[in-house]
Amino acid sequence: MRDDKRDNGPTRKQIRPVMVVTGGRNYADNATIFNVIRWLDPTDIFEGGASGLDALARIAGKALGIRVHTDPADWARFGAAAGRKRNQEMLEEAYECAEASEKPLLLVSFPGGAGTRDCTDRAKAMSIPVLIVSSTINPYYW
Repeated sequence: MRDDKRDNGPTRKQIRPVMVVTGGRNYADNATIFNVIRWLDPTDIFEGGASGLDALARIAGKALGIRVHTDPADWARFGAAAGRKRNQEMLEEAYECAEASEKPLLLVSFPGGAGTRDCTDRAKAMSIPVLIVSSTINPYYW
């Protein structure tokens, strides 16, 4: 008699990622960030504590009951290098969180400027998968 209990791989809840977000301070598409977070359903969100994308991700994450980690740049201490230093530290902290919880790690990159490019380049250098969100995401297509 054949055993009907098959291992079909991990369920969606088992593969929920740890997510890092990066994007511009002027990013204002609240619906897109909310829909991306809801769709990816991360266990944790790491964001840089700035206005714009970071603030929207923080609000959406908390509204969805997701652990949010805020890593603000220390501009007074590090000056112009503060954003780059924060990006590196945030990615390293997220990497450690993902390893400790045995979850995949993902950077989601929204439209932004030089800081967004820096964070995205650093993630790629660390072999962290990057999802680039370049426009509005319509939830009706999911």
